[in-house]
Amino acid sequence: MLDEGLIEFGTAIDDGDYHRAAAFLETLEMSTETEAMWKTLSRLALEARQLHIAERYGD
Repeated sequence: MLDEGLIEFGTAIDDGDYHRAAAFLETLEMSTETEAMWKTLSRLALEARQLHIAERYGD
């Protein structure tokens, strides 16, 4: 599951589809890997000024 998840997450990020990336992450249980993906998404969304996504899991 994690490998497929990394592909799904990576594809969404590469496409700039942060909504899809967030929706995918919301289906996962929190783990070290999931937390890292949330932090990555938050940083990229902030850089893209998609603040509504960035604030969902920002530090």
